[in-house]
Order: sequence, then structure tokens, then C-alpha cells
Amino acid sequence: MATTNFSGLRTEVTNIVGNLGTACIIKYYTRTIGGGGSYYDDDVSLVLSGTSQWTSGLFASLKGKGRDGLLMDRGVLLEDDSKLILPGNFDTSGTIKIGIGSPPARHYGNVQIGPLHENYNESAVYKVLYLRYLPTGSLTGE
Repeated sequence: MATTNFSGLRTEVTNIVGNLGTACIIKYYTRTIGGGGSYYDDDVSLVLSGTSQWTSGLFASLKGKGRDGLLMDRGVLLEDDSKLILPGNFDTSGTIKIGIGSPPARHYGNVQIGPLHENYNESAVYKVLYLRYLPTGSLTGE
């Protein structure tokens, strides 16, 4: 039985994204609910946490077919939303804001629909993020 080098596959995908992709920055936030009681209707505040990460990603509009079309038909995604393909080992958990370009010309929030990544033998090769444009450049509560 032949052994497959999974890290080599991830490296190849990372090289493709790096060569063809657009520079983007991902900023990580900690979400806090205001007030001492932390009730469900309290204001939410976002505080920048950790170190922002620069990477390259393949930025594209939605196609309207396949997975994109299914999510659009269900009302999860809007026609104006976009998607970003990142290397599989890049952290995209929690509340994040993505700036596209260097310096970022536009900012996007991640549409939370669960983890979307392509695995090869339980190793994430690349991740797909669905993004919604932030017209003010800020997330609600930032």
C-alpha cells in the first residue's frame, strides 16, 4: 500500500492560494455580553483579541449552483455575498473580520454556517469561508 504525503498536498494548495490569491488580513475578536447579569438582550461588545494574521486567499463571488446555490436557496447566503478559500491549517474559529487587499479596501464578516473544509484523510486541505460585506467596515459591537 502506498503512503500519501498529506502535508505535501496541503503545501501544494497553500502554494496555489499564495500564488493566485489576494492578500487578506483576519482579525480575531472576543465577544462579551454587557452588564453584570449578562441577559440575552444585553448589548454585545467585541474586543480585538490575539494577533491579526495576514495570509492569501482566493476571493470569489458566489456561483449560484452547487453548495453556493443550495445555501442561497435556503436564505442563508445573499446574492451579494462572497467566498474566500484559505489554506486548511489557517484558524478561522470564533468571531472574525476579514480585510481584502493590502491595505484592505473592503472588510467582510464571516457568515456563520459551520465549518466548511475539504478533508483528505482527516486533514483539512483548504477551508471555504462565506463572507458578507460590512458597509461601515465594522462588525456590530466593535
